[in-house]
Amino acid sequence: MRKTKNRKEWRAVIIDACKTILDTKKSRRRRRRRRRRRRRRRRRRRRRRRRRRRRRKRSAVLTNYAVLQCIVLYSLVLYIILFCSVSHCLTFALLLGSSQAHEHYQLRIPNGENVTHPCKGGNSTWPGVGHENSSGGGKRNAFGVDFAKFGHTWNEDLCRADSDGDGWTNGYELGDPDCAWSPGRTPSRSDNITHPGVCDNDATCEAMESFADCSSRKFYCPRTEEAGVRHLNLTFKEITIPPSETNYFCMTFDLPDDQDYHVIGDEPIIDNADVLHHIIIYGCEPGLDNAIPVPIPCSMDSVVYRCNHIIGLWGFGHPGTCYRNDTGFRVGRSSFKRVLLEATIIILFYFHSSSSSSSSSSSSSSSSSSSSSSSSTSSPSSSSPSSSSTSSPSSSSSPSSSSSSSSSSSSSSSSSSSSSSSTSS
Repeated sequence: MRKTKNRKEWRAVIIDACKTILDTKKSRRRRRRRRRRRRRRRRRRRRRRRRRRRRRKRSAVLTNYAVLQCIVLYSLVLYIILFCSVSHCLTFALLLGSSQAHEHYQLRIPNGENVTHPCKGGNSTWPGVGHENSSGGGKRNAFGVDFAKFGHTWNEDLCRADSDGDGWTNGYELGDPDCAWSPGRTPSRSDNITHPGVCDNDATCEAMESFADCSSRKFYCPRTEEAGVRHLNLTFKEITIPPSETNYFCMTFDLPDDQDYHVIGDEPIIDNADVLHHIIIYGCEPGLDNAIPVPIPCSMDSVVYRCNHIIGLWGFGHPGTCYRNDTGFRVGRSSFKRVLLEATIIILFYFHSSSSSSSSSSSSSSSSSSSSSSSSTSSPSSSSPSSSSTSSPSSSSSPSSSSSSSSSSSSSSSSSSSSSSSTSS
């Protein structure tokens, strides 16, 4: 006979089954918790790996940037050592570091355009009256310092002062001994005008003025006179300057491509120095249809025209650049066949205040309007930056560029073309 379980036994069986079920649930929960912990650990490890990768990537970028900076700096230094002549480097420094010189300041002092050069005499003048450089630009001389101190105006204090310490007042040296001159009037004397910022009659003060160099500032480059050197003029056509303070104009010129040449010198040819500040010549990449046959506003965007290789520079007061015998920029068949000439033109505006009587007020307002009309059309400024470049045929013939300026004296807005010529010797 089969023995049946009593109630106590059944209760024990049921309790064991419940314990088994509960143990199974606990084990499942434990497994789930373990899985969750493993997942969290994996996520943390992935995050740490991602952070490490990002740090390594940033470190690599910074390292590459530092290496690139070193390469660029080293290349620039190497380029200057191997290819940049001393005169060209000085031109670059002059372009970046020189202060602006404005010939309109000549109109604010008596006989400002007739100041005789103390070294040369005769018809040689010193256009940059307030600067140590006779052509203007750069450091001011003693008169230039006083002129700036008195607000760039001719008044009795400036007239009675003796800026250069030679015993003569500024008014006496400039032909206004009575200090009665004002802009627009004729000075009492227009001959024997001496320089108010250069001591030229007293040995005591002459010894302190080493800047009054009597050597010529004209362009001198013996290589340009050698046989086989080719000269090329790059000349801007006449343009009308808009009524804004600073304007950039660009125009391209095609170079001879029958063979390779080397630019060995450049000389500025300036027809109006009142507004021209500096000129940059860029070499254009070959194979691009980027010709600019007439001067157009360019806002220093030479890169837009794919012309971003500087091969020539000119700054105010610099006579030109003559490269060393072993130096030159290659142009022609296998290099630059086109160059872009960029000229920077600076215009200053004058405003007349009409605060007198009614009659003088009307006359001053008319002069103000004519002045504003002439500066708004600003001049059909004939800016013909022409560049004379020299090159010798056996890989040293060069078109070099020089500059011309745009004039802002006429009130008409028509523009005409100026001629450019090239000759070979």
